[in-house]
Amino acid sequence: MLTKPNILRLVSYIVFFAAALYFPGRTVYNFERPAVPPVEMRFKLRAYDPYDPLRGRYLALNVICPPKNDKVKSSTSGRETAVRRETAVLEKDRDGFAVVSELLPSDGVPPTDKPFVRNVHFAVFVTLDDNKNVTEIRGAEMPFDRFYLNEPLAKPAEKLLREVTRDPKRSAVLVVDIHRDGNWAVKELLVDGKPLREVLRAAAK
Repeated sequence: MLTKPNILRLVSYIVFFAAALYFPGRTVYNFERPAVPPVEMRFKLRAYDPYDPLRGRYLALNVICPPKNDKVKSSTSGRETAVRRETAVLEKDRDGFAVVSELLPSDGVPPTDKPFVRNVHFAVFVTLDDNKNVTEIRGAEMPFDRFYLNEPLAKPAEKLLREVTRDPKRSAVLVVDIHRDGNWAVKELLVDGKPLREVLRAAAK
């Protein structure tokens, strides 16, 4: 019987359930339909050692994202050689590929007018030059280092990617959407300008 206490209890359950779904639902909606469209960034790929295993249903990628120039500004101080995770501010070079224009600490405030990626693993060498910190990037590991695909395609895809990245006349490019808040989504892996799956299907015929 819907007595007044039962009605209040039912309304409370409905409100609680709606509140529990609101945050994850809003997060997914904002990611899929952002108010500000993401910036598409393209990254060159380098082949992994042929003896590295393929872990599960994805390709392990070695993403190349060099500094914009020989010395990139950093907000850290002193002189050190370290491996750490930082926020990488990105720009596009003249060929349209992503480069690092600035490094910020993980808790730093990124610019609002440029795309950025958090938790980038860097091997860096920092010096103090004319009261400005200068960082030489020795290596960088982007958080998007895998490309998912069906299990039957994994081995031929790994072989193809290894062949392509070792041939200077061919290209392998990872296309990533960088959202305004630093989140990212892998969009496509292009081989010689064509989607990887399309290339694999053509080769299988």
